[in-house]
Amino acid sequence: DLAELDRYLGVKEPVEEECLAHLHTSGASAALVKAIAAHMGLQIDVRISTTSQRARFRTHALSRTDADGRGTDGIAAQVAIPTDLPLYGSASLSGYVVDVLLGHQFKTARSDTAITLLAHELSHVLLHSLKHPRRDSEQFTDLVPLVLGFSEVVHCGRHVISSEDLGDRVRTTTVTLGYLSDSEFESARQEVAHLLSARRALRSRLVATASDLRRRAERALTQSAQFHRLISDLDSTRRRIRRQDAQRIVAMHAPGYLLPLE
Repeated sequence: DLAELDRYLGVKEPVEEECLAHLHTSGASAALVKAIAAHMGLQIDVRISTTSQRARFRTHALSRTDADGRGTDGIAAQVAIPTDLPLYGSASLSGYVVDVLLGHQFKTARSDTAITLLAHELSHVLLHSLKHPRRDSEQFTDLVPLVLGFSEVVHCGRHVISSEDLGDRVRTTTVTLGYLSDSEFESARQEVAHLLSARRALRSRLVATASDLRRRAERALTQSAQFHRLISDLDSTRRRIRRQDAQRIVAMHAPGYLLPLE
């Protein structure tokens, strides 16, 4: 699965979580959705709707749901995916308006949890815009944010812990968001880290090779300029040339003289 996503999307560097968290804590929900989407390569626009405290809505998001599939913990996020969603990378997708529905507790949720919810939902948009054959698989969709730089954010944000005071004791409940087990998630997270490490090593080698080639090219250009100045000085001289140097001078004027011998 990750190898397939790597072929489709590659592996991105981690997102700047602090910037995204600031958008969430400042209440800039639309800007947060657009920032996450942009990191995924989705240059979309968004239209935000927020549920009331009593309202519940049907959702396929990462939040806990009741027996009817309705969000019960209030922090759900749902992105509407129209049937005519433009293709990924097309001009029609740029600025395309996507409707986002947020639960009433979304704004007070932890930032990493809010980002996790939105990254999952926007991954559905991404896969649908790619017409990916596995776009309806929740497990496959869970993997998309990991390869697109949200691995560490999701690692922290996928667990929602709440406490309830029962008088003589406190009951703590942990809800895990997503469709991957902890072991599956950790395995995928480690594989993504390995892929990213390999990409960084390859990039470092390519940068070093490019720097070496640039230095060689600059040195060759300098030597070439010096050679042509010497040739110009030689051509402008009025002194007699020794017979034994004539053949060398002719050869020096031949095309390709400075090319290395094979």
